Amino acid sequence: MNAQPQFELNAASGFPGPALASAAYGREPFKFRHGFAVEPWFSTERILNLAAVLPSTSVEYNLGDLPVSQPGSSIPANDLSLEETIRNIDRCGSWVLLKSVEQHPDYAELQRLCLLEIARDLELDDRELLSPRSFLFLSSPDAVTPFHIDPEHNFLLQIQGSKKIQIFDHFDRTVLTEAQLRDYTAGAHRNIAYEDGFAERGDWFEFGAGEGVYIPFLAPHWVRNSASVSISFSLSFETAKTRDMLVSYGAGRASPGPQAR
Repeated sequence: MNAQPQFELNAASGFPGPALASAAYGREPFKFRHGFAVEPWFSTERILNLAAVLPSTSVEYNLGDLPVSQPGSSIPANDLSLEETIRNIDRCGSWVLLKSVEQHPDYAELQRLCLLEIARDLELDDRELLSPRSFLFLSSPDAVTPFHIDPEHNFLLQIQGSKKIQIFDHFDRTVLTEAQLRDYTAGAHRNIAYEDGFAERGDWFEFGAGEGVYIPFLAPHWVRNSASVSISFSLSFETAKTRDMLVSYGAGRASPGPQAR
């Protein structure tokens, strides 16, 4: 597994370029390019091998035909095994999440190389990128990832297929309330309610293989897959600032200020 990951933050075709991306990081989503392909990390057999060595706590899979607003306590199962779901992802109407794939040494090295690239392009000190984790998503055609929040900065890379994502401002208290923040820091599920009035408040991004989207810390978002199988790889990390903000939200101090780095 010697392929070198590459990120490209350029100013062409709506991509922001390194300077603007660096300024947006921590506050606003943006698109970027990357140099990944299905081989060698994301073929069906590689994904099956990876899934087989991960603990059960690092695997989620369920039906993918979900509403945008889906309570985390009632996500329907697909009544298949994990292997059956992965092998039949093109027709089983499902969604698979493999969490913390850096538990496998090959993907740990991939994560390390990717974070070095991100830190270089955004002019960050990679030592400030705390508790990094990597995730692999496999989705059937037209599958939906419901509206949710994540407690980290997130770089979502599209490997195969295409999808659309709507991303909202973390500080828009119409969308993400102080009560939801307190509940989440106390252990509530990542899924949150999506209301009809939200439709015009978020930014839409469409991206395909070779492209990706940066999702800021705690920015609510949801995803709809295209009419083909999707493979995505996500890199996430915390910072000292985001950790402090989570503590403050848990104590009921939801700052209205600019987004954290």
